[in-house]
Amino acid sequence: MLGVLHINWDEQQTELKVLRLIDTSGRLVKEKQGPKESPLLWDLSDIKPGMYFLQSSHNKGTETLPIYVTSR
Repeated sequence: MLGVLHINWDEQQTELKVLRLIDTSGRLVKEKQGPKESPLLWDLSDIKPGMYFLQSSHNKGTETLPIYVTSR
């Protein structure tokens, strides 16, 4: 699906609390609170192409991964 980020996690091991999409200047672009079910399909079709950071906060801490949004 174009413009959609697919996110999977082990629901039995990890309680996802919040997902954040952050641009390279550190600005919060998009946030999703408490998604409960995996997989999560997150619509990013309104996001400009470029590099971002996907930050996930969960019961085990916080992780940040780089992601690239490309044009169609």
